[in-house]
Amino acid sequence: MTSSAIRPATPDDLPSLLRMGRAFADALKLADTIGYDDETMERLFQRLIDEPDGILLVTDGGAAGGLVHPSLFNEHHITGQELFWWVDPERRGAGLRLLTALEDAARECGAQSFMMGTHEALNFDAATKVYGRRGYRASDRNFIKIFEV
Repeated sequence: MTSSAIRPATPDDLPSLLRMGRAFADALKLADTIGYDDETMERLFQRLIDEPDGILLVTDGGAAGGLVHPSLFNEHHITGQELFWWVDPERRGAGLRLLTALEDAARECGAQSFMMGTHEALNFDAATKVYGRRGYRASDRNFIKIFEV
């Protein structure tokens, strides 16, 4: 990723995005909880490409996506929310460039703040340190419960 340009995604990027989406889902062990559906992900990627509140950036071996929206508690405060930030393992050394581009894109869409997340299945402690060094502070923590059907 060190020499690859970061750019907005286009429909031509969908095959690569779907490959990375599946790799991300596998890393999160989603097969053990909610699963992964290519059609759902394709619709999400297309929405992020088409809609003005969507952000979808790609680079060689990496992608990041998010949404910009009014804050739940104050509609006058526009915030951005990362949906995913994935870089193939062999390219992770330069992954912060993609995060910076995601933050910049959110600012360009009017965001006054930005929220990042991480998952227990990934290196939670390392991500917490990276976010802290970039000026993020802990805000909340989510839990999931899978219902028996």
